[in-house]
Amino acid sequence: MPWGALFSLVLSLLACLPAKAQEVPDVPRLEVFAGYSYMRFNSQPLGFADTSNLNGWIGAISGNLTRDFGGIAEATGNYSPHLNVRAVLLGPQYIHARGKFTYSAHVLFGEARSFDSVGTGAGSTASAVAVGGGIDWAFRRRFDIRIVQADYLHTRLFQLSENNLQFSTGIVYRWGRIKWRPQRPPSAPKP
Repeated sequence: MPWGALFSLVLSLLACLPAKAQEVPDVPRLEVFAGYSYMRFNSQPLGFADTSNLNGWIGAISGNLTRDFGGIAEATGNYSPHLNVRAVLLGPQYIHARGKFTYSAHVLFGEARSFDSVGTGAGSTASAVAVGGGIDWAFRRRFDIRIVQADYLHTRLFQLSENNLQFSTGIVYRWGRIKWRPQRPPSAPKP
């Protein structure tokens, strides 16, 4: 099953899960995420026979300004025996909390660094853009499990246009809360 179809299936199933009507979850002020990262790197333009499967780590800090909007800073490192890709990215993030699940979407901008140890061992640093999102499940009051985070990562490493997919999972630690305040209906004017 292709990765895109699997990702779409997981998102569809999780979106159908029931949420308690009365329960409106609080959104954290600050989140710290750490976990495992897998990247499908388009290494054919670099002279490899096929795309490369890179494994590594991901870490992120996000601060939420409102219940729906915040900012995120993310660092990743993905490695194979002959190639590695690291990136540092920043950008805005949209958050939607529903029941025990929090859905997020982000657009991140930054820099990527790669080192190719085949041949002379060349390195490259270039701009990077990531578009993606994730699904968190509230495991405990302060801990979430990031079920999946999927990102499309575009880089210009080695002066080549690179289009890559990155999937991540891990643990999220939450600090502070932005409480939900229901809007009150306008009061009737006094006679």
